[in-house]
Amino acid sequence: DNCEVTITETITGNVNSCGVGSFTRTFTATDGQGLTNVQVCQQRITVYGIHDYRITFPTDEEGTCAEVP
Repeated sequence: DNCEVTITETITGNVNSCGVGSFTRTFTATDGQGLTNVQVCQQRITVYGIHDYRITFPTDEEGTCAEVP
C-alpha cells in the first residue's frame, strides 16, 4: 500500500551505573491502516568495561615551607 509509516522503537536490557551491559532495540513499522511489519528488526548492543588504565603517583617529597616557591 501507499500509506504513511510510523516507526516505533522499544529498548529493553540492563546496564550498570558505568554504562556496562547490554540492551536490545526492537523496531516496529506500522502503516496508516494499522498493519505492522511481519519481520522483527532488532539490534543488540553490548557495552564492555575496559579497565586497562594505570594510575601512577609521583614519589613523596619532603621539605620546609621556606623551600616552597
